[in-house]
Amino acid sequence: MYAWLITWESTTKNKIPIDPLVAIFSSKKSKRWIKEYVENIYLFNYYLPTDWVYYANRRKLFPDKAIEHPIPYGNGGFCCGANPWLLARIVSELKIESNDNDNFEIISWREPPIYKWNDKNKDIPVIAKNGIIRTIEREIKNPYIN
Repeated sequence: MYAWLITWESTTKNKIPIDPLVAIFSSKKSKRWIKEYVENIYLFNYYLPTDWVYYANRRKLFPDKAIEHPIPYGNGGFCCGANPWLLARIVSELKIESNDNDNFEIISWREPPIYKWNDKNKDIPVIAKNGIIRTIEREIKNPYIN
């Protein structure tokens, strides 16, 4: 399954929230919609409510805009923020497995490939390295169960 996956990423483990998974959306969502969503999540996590009000009608002034990945990570994804940052990208092979006996689920996916410039034609990127498989194990959070 292809989907937009949004996670918290960091250069150090202790800066990532307990649950790095932020959201999963259909791969059919537009880049503009995903970019705005990512910026809002970052705004709500790292700014005060007075800032929320200020930037609500002044989006062009928001200092932590989501930026599109350049080559070699040019898959149309976005990152937003410093450390930690939000990473939004379209992933493949997305699976969620859960066990009824325990309260955990395992989410796995294949990251997008890493590109390089074609040696013969510098205008065409080619795959340098296939995307790696990543997993997150997390506690199942059901708001309807105590």
